[in-house]
Amino acid sequence: MIDAEGGLMNRGDAILHFEVAGGNRQFVPAVASILGNEIVVTAKGVNNPVAVRYLFSNTAMPTLFNRKGLPVNLFRSDNW
Repeated sequence: MIDAEGGLMNRGDAILHFEVAGGNRQFVPAVASILGNEIVVTAKGVNNPVAVRYLFSNTAMPTLFNRKGLPVNLFRSDNW
């Protein structure tokens, strides 16, 4: 769960390390943006996303934080 009370913020030029998958279950890099207390995630070629994940790499460092300065932890929406 993301504690988005007060909003979210990015530390850096872009929100990094998001991936989405369509019905084929193949994750691809995604572009993420902050819209109020939500994250909007899109990826070229994935018209009907069914899953999203964040920070799923051994070297990924968080760039997404809540307004209290705490980093958003890794998560995934699928259970494949």
